[in-house]
Amino acid sequence: MGKTARFYPKAWVQRILSGLLAMILLLSAAVGTAGASGSAKNSVSRAIAIVFDNSGSMYMSGNKAWCRATYAIEVFASMMNQGDTLQVFPMYEVTANGKSYTSQSPVTVSGGSDISAIRDMYTPHAGDTPIETIGDAHQALQRSTADEKWLIVLTDGAEFYENGAGLGSATSARLSEVLTEYNKSANVLYLGIDSVAVMPTVTSNGQYQYYADKAANSADVLSKLTNMCNMIFGRDKLTASGNQISFDVSMNKLILFVQGSNISGVTLKDASGASVGSPSLEYSPRYSEKGAGSGIGSGSFGIDKSLSGYIAIYDTPLEAGTYSLSYSGDVSNVSVYYEPDVDLVAQLTDESGAVITSSSELYPGTYYINYGLVDKTGNMTTSTLLGTTNYEVTYTINGKEQTVTSDKSGQVALELKEGDVLDGKIHVSYLSGYSITKDSSQLGWPSGGFQVTPRPAGSLELKVSGRQDSYALSTLEDSPCQVQVYYEGSQLTGEALEQVKFNAALEGGNAGYELIRDGDNCALYLRYAGSAEATDCGDYHMTLSASYTDEFGVTAQSNEAAWDFTLEDDSYQLAMEFEGPGYFVIADLENSDPILVKLSLSGQPMTDEQLAATTLIVEADGLTVTQEPLPGESAYALHIAGDEHAVSGKYGLRVRAVTNDQIGREISAEGTKQVELSTYPLWLRYLIIALIILLIIALILFYLSRKILPKKITVNSAQTVFTVDGEMVQGAAKCNYSGGGKKRGSIQVSTPAYSGSPLVKGGFALQLQAVTPRRVKSNRRRALVTTISPSNTAALTSLSIGTHTLVKSEEGNEIIWVLDGKQIPSPSAATNFEIGGKPTCTFIGETITGESFTLSVQLQFK
Repeated sequence: MGKTARFYPKAWVQRILSGLLAMILLLSAAVGTAGASGSAKNSVSRAIAIVFDNSGSMYMSGNKAWCRATYAIEVFASMMNQGDTLQVFPMYEVTANGKSYTSQSPVTVSGGSDISAIRDMYTPHAGDTPIETIGDAHQALQRSTADEKWLIVLTDGAEFYENGAGLGSATSARLSEVLTEYNKSANVLYLGIDSVAVMPTVTSNGQYQYYADKAANSADVLSKLTNMCNMIFGRDKLTASGNQISFDVSMNKLILFVQGSNISGVTLKDASGASVGSPSLEYSPRYSEKGAGSGIGSGSFGIDKSLSGYIAIYDTPLEAGTYSLSYSGDVSNVSVYYEPDVDLVAQLTDESGAVITSSSELYPGTYYINYGLVDKTGNMTTSTLLGTTNYEVTYTINGKEQTVTSDKSGQVALELKEGDVLDGKIHVSYLSGYSITKDSSQLGWPSGGFQVTPRPAGSLELKVSGRQDSYALSTLEDSPCQVQVYYEGSQLTGEALEQVKFNAALEGGNAGYELIRDGDNCALYLRYAGSAEATDCGDYHMTLSASYTDEFGVTAQSNEAAWDFTLEDDSYQLAMEFEGPGYFVIADLENSDPILVKLSLSGQPMTDEQLAATTLIVEADGLTVTQEPLPGESAYALHIAGDEHAVSGKYGLRVRAVTNDQIGREISAEGTKQVELSTYPLWLRYLIIALIILLIIALILFYLSRKILPKKITVNSAQTVFTVDGEMVQGAAKCNYSGGGKKRGSIQVSTPAYSGSPLVKGGFALQLQAVTPRRVKSNRRRALVTTISPSNTAALTSLSIGTHTLVKSEEGNEIIWVLDGKQIPSPSAATNFEIGGKPTCTFIGETITGESFTLSVQLQFK
């Protein structure tokens, strides 16, 4: 630009420097978030190129603009994030720390590193305003691999030069052309200083940011650049109240810039008075004294020695609240810049407000996209510190895109059908251009979007209470079961219950059922088959299930409730008993006790009402019988009339009682009683019978007391011994018995036949008389021996009958017989002793030829 027309008073230069400083501050913030997509904190790398107008006008006539611009760039560099790179492209060569820098080899510093080269920049020779420096800065950005690229032009030029020639009136058009082209590949910021500065007209394609403004005076510079800071970085300036600052939303970053001299002891404390800790970065920028050497303005530059301060950056999140700032020194100004710690959320919820996650099933229905900014606690915030918010919700259903915009958080209602695919993204800008954009993956939505699947049937549970194992027929309809239906754990009532359909079946008999809804309840009643008496008793099997169609049209089936029960016939059982006489004297019928017909129902006496409802039907084989109910006794009295029909004989009274049970069914009981009519009293008959019985007993006793002999008397062959001359002889003794069962009888026993000698023989005969009554068993009876008659007395020596012995002896020519020690006249003499049981009898003899023999037998009474 031409130098002869330039003059910069002190106030004007201060305004420029102040604006430049504010711009650098906002840019240092902007590099943290401008163009950011996703969350509020970004870890992208940034390359920043500042075109530094060190033409002669910045130094001439004591101008301090160069000093203030250098100070602002130093402050800017101190606020950069780790990993960011700042390059200063001077329009003319500068030296710093013993090195030379040009627009081809710019001053380069990195965030968090040594930035002393900026303060040490010295311009050996200042000239005009070459436009090529902007091109060099852009080319360097294109070679950078940083995620974001920023081109910043700070100039007071009214005319630019190209190839050494002034552009004159074409300056604006050429500058507009250059910046429009560069904005296609980088973000471009332009600040014109003072009213004479040229202002380009740039057409941006929207992919990269472009912003241009002009600072007309010192008051304007600060506000303009502050707005630019808000737009690019999302940091705004907090309003302080004395030394206190307050914010109602948590902060991601806080920058304290205290300007003045001898600043020290800067401390930030929370409401409790505790220090929030040390800042992540501290730096003390200071004015430069280097200036320019030769050329336009050389040797006459001014130095602003008031430029010094302290910068502290807190990038540890701070909770919402009130904080106090303390410091010492000569402070001229305190600025606090902030970056809210907020995030953008968008949740899909159903009508109940339940959040749909990527693992959730999505069914047809109404859903809402709930969106907004949240603080670090996850709570929605509408803090005024966020400035103006602008939301843009873009969603697609089956690829068809819809966009909803709003200036506040809210929700978007969606109607989704089976088979729909929902996807989307959301964008918000707040403060002065800070923005967050999230696609569906960053929102936590499933890859490919939400798929709307068929809504499955819910869980339908049927509960039946009050079931019984048995029911009484009389009260069958009085004991309903309670039926409750639960869908997804909640009982269905009201209109929902009306959507339930029941499926029931009853097997086993002809009893029926009925389901009745009563408000929010449902009852299952068992029913008679028309009437109780027509209903079958026995075993039944009941099944019950339900189906329910929910508000979405999905039908669910319940479990099947099944149970068995018995229908028991509990109707009254009518019973009848007779009491009273069965024998009547005809002449005394009018005075005889009645016959009582006692009635009962299921074992219990009838009430008077039940007795009155009972009919008695009597048939008496022609007799005249009257009946009389007996209240309180559950009985009828039957009276036999003493008329012409009452004749001697036996009669059968056939009585039938008829009534109704508790369910109205006819029941009856029948009974028969034999009665006898006679002309004489019953005791006389009993007397005659008793006498007859006594006579019979007497005859039996007489018969049983008669004495008789045993039925049989035999010889026990096993106990029979027959010897001759001491030698055993085989053979059976002979025995003949007469008198079995008689009073008298006899028994004859003789030896077996002996072939060796006809003289060897013998035996005996006994006359017997009964001594034991008939009632004694035959084998236990005894017999009285009245006569013993031995045979072959010539050979007899002795004869023993049980314990009694007959012995023969000779004295001279006389034979003497002795029985039990008493002499008797002959061997066949009368005797008087008893035998019984198993007496042993022995005959001992000797023949005239000298053979001795013995017969020993055992008699057996049978």
